Amino acid sequence: MQNERIKWWPIYENNECIGKVQLSITSTVTSDETTHLKCGPIVETLAYDLLLESAMRAQSFHAHNLCVVEPWKWLLTEFSDYHVVLESYTKLRYLRVLHFP
Repeated sequence: MQNERIKWWPIYENNECIGKVQLSITSTVTSDETTHLKCGPIVETLAYDLLLESAMRAQSFHAHNLCVVEPWKWLLTEFSDYHVVLESYTKLRYLRVLHFP
């Protein structure tokens, strides 16, 4: 069984759309795995982790620059809201990056 979701996210700067980012999440379950399925948004949280890492790299995240700012902040918020990534998870991931860069 394969599940694929594609979403285009506009990126704004000064209230003007300057581009779009395409996010594609694909998950595959084999017949052996169907008997041991666990509930939980594992694919979404992994995608969130990749998006957070991309935001930090794009903004040259380091000890003197610890904030994620627009448009990345907006994109992370929209993604987590749309895919129901818990706020506690997003905060813990951010803190983990601060402690284990």
